[in-house]
Amino acid sequence: MRSVITIGEVSELRAPLKYFRPWLRNEKPSAFDLPTRQELVLLGVAFFFAPLVIAFASIWIFFQEEFAELHGRERVLFLLAVPFLLPAAYCYVVVHDMIRPLAMRILLRRRLLREAKKAVRELMAGLP
Repeated sequence: MRSVITIGEVSELRAPLKYFRPWLRNEKPSAFDLPTRQELVLLGVAFFFAPLVIAFASIWIFFQEEFAELHGRERVLFLLAVPFLLPAAYCYVVVHDMIRPLAMRILLRRRLLREAKKAVRELMAGLP
């Protein structure tokens, strides 16, 4: 027998995310801001749970239709490549989507503060 989920039950299923999404959007950093608490927590979680995510992803791949449609040799090659490709892909995503924007903002902040300090020195030197 098929059960029907009502609107109230759906909102109860999404309840934990209603606290996470505003927390994640809470701080929008500008060029002068240091890393926000959210960014540091997400980076910590990304590195702390990396083995768990990679292990789950390596098991999850085997239940996909694309893997079942592969021929025997392709499956063997895929199985041999998974231990190398999954950690590399996970590290790429973490570095490209999380660490790189954070580092670029820190470098921009340093450059802007250096330029601001130089401009203030020039103004102070021009005063009598």
